[in-house]
Amino acid sequence: MSLSGDGEYKTDGEPTAGSRIEDINILGIESINQDLFDRQKRLKGWNQEKIRSSTVLVVGAGATGNELVKNLVLMGIGTIYLVDYDTVDRSNLNRCVFFKEADAERKNFKSEIVARNAMEYGRTKVIPLVKKIEEVDEAIYKECNVVASCLDNMEARLQANSYSYAYRLPFVDSGIDGFYGSIFCVIPQDKECPCIQCSMSSVDLDNMFKKFSCTGQEIAKEEGFTEMKMANIITTTSIIGALQAQQIVKIILGLDSFVQNGTWNEAVGPPVYGKELRYDGTHNSFTFIEKTKNPSCWICNIPGETRQPLEKPIAIPAEKPAKRPAKRAAKRAAKPPAEKPVAITAEKPAKRPAKRAAKRAAKPPAEKPVAMTAEKPAKRPAKRAAKQSTKQSTENPIETIAEKPDEEPTTKPAEKPAMKPGKKPSKKPAKKPAKKSTKKSLEKTPETTGMGP
Repeated sequence: MSLSGDGEYKTDGEPTAGSRIEDINILGIESINQDLFDRQKRLKGWNQEKIRSSTVLVVGAGATGNELVKNLVLMGIGTIYLVDYDTVDRSNLNRCVFFKEADAERKNFKSEIVARNAMEYGRTKVIPLVKKIEEVDEAIYKECNVVASCLDNMEARLQANSYSYAYRLPFVDSGIDGFYGSIFCVIPQDKECPCIQCSMSSVDLDNMFKKFSCTGQEIAKEEGFTEMKMANIITTTSIIGALQAQQIVKIILGLDSFVQNGTWNEAVGPPVYGKELRYDGTHNSFTFIEKTKNPSCWICNIPGETRQPLEKPIAIPAEKPAKRPAKRAAKRAAKPPAEKPVAITAEKPAKRPAKRAAKRAAKPPAEKPVAMTAEKPAKRPAKRAAKQSTKQSTENPIETIAEKPDEEPTTKPAEKPAMKPGKKPSKKPAKKPAKKSTKKSLEKTPETTGMGP
C-alpha cells in the first residue's frame, strides 16, 4: 500500500502521471516480533522494567539451579549471583542444560560453567561465587531482592533461611526427590509468615548435616554418616524449577504493593507462603501443606534490631542439644520408668480380696451367728415356762401341793438344760422364790379360800 500525492491511499501498481508516491511502513521501525519480551509484556500486571532491574541470589547450581537460572535469564532478570563450590560430574549431564562432557572431564566448577553459558544469551549478568553460603559477602545481600535455594542438604538451607531473614529478603526454597518436589516461600515482611526453621522436627535436625546429593558415589564420611544419593529425573526438576521462578517473579512484581497496602499484585497473584506446595508426579497432583509459625523460633521471632545472620559455629551447638532429648525419649518409650511401681501397686490389692474370698468360701462366717441365734430363742421359752408354772401355783395352791412330790424330781432336771453352757449357776436360783411363794400361799389358803384341810 502506498500514499498518492493528493493524500489518498492507493494500491501498489503503476504510478499515475503527475502523482507523488511514498512508501510508508505502518508498523514503524520496530516490529512486535523483534521485541524479546513482547509476549510476557502482554500479561496484566507485568512490569518488565522491574524484572530487568532486579537482582536474585541463587544458592546451588545443580539440576534445579540450572533450570531456575535458565528461566530467570529468559525472562530478563537483570543480575544473578550464583553460589556453588561443587564441580561437574558426568551424572549431571542428563538434567543440567548448561553442562557438557568437557566440563565433567575437567571437573569445572558448576557456578562458573552456568554463568559462562547463561551469559551467552546476552540478557542477564550472571556472577559466579565459588564459595559456601556462609562465606558470601554481606554487601551482596544488600544488592539482592530475592534469595532462592536449590540445595541438597538441610544445613545449607537453614543458613540461607537465616541470612535471608536477617537482611529482610524474601526466600524461595525448593526440593526434589524422584517424582516428588516442593516449593516453600518465606516473606519476612509478613510477621505471621513462618520460616523454614519453624517447622524443623527432631528428625530433620538429626539429618541436618547429611548431604542428599543426586550425583557421584555414596561416600562414607568421617562424621559417621553416608552421603546418600537421591533419585532424580529431569521432568521433576523442570517443573520445580519453573514453579520456583514463578514465585520469584510474583515477589518482584508484588512485594512493593504488599508492603504499602497489605495486598499483592492482583493480576499476578501472591506467592506460596505460609504453606508448602507439594508436587506428586506419580499421581499428577499438587497439594498444599499449611505451616505454623513457631513462637520459640530463634530466626523469625527475634526483633529486627537484634537479629543477626546465623553463622555455622552457632548453628552446630544450637542444633546438637535437640538430638539428646530425642534419644532419651526413645529410651523412655522402650523402657518407661512408671511400669514397675504401677504393676506392684496394682497386684497387691488384687491378691488380698482373692485370699479373703477363698477363706470365706471354705469357712463361711455366717454359720456361727445362725447357730447362736437358733439356740437363744430356745432358752427363753424355758424361762417363761418356769415363770408361768410359778404363777399357776399361786393361783391354784391345792393342785400345786398335790403334784409337788411328783414334780420335784422332774422340775429340777428340766431347769438345768435351760442354763447357758459354760456358765456357773446363779447364786439366786429361780426356784427359791417359787418355794417361798408356795409356802406363803399355803399359810394363807385357809383364810383366803375358807376351806379346811
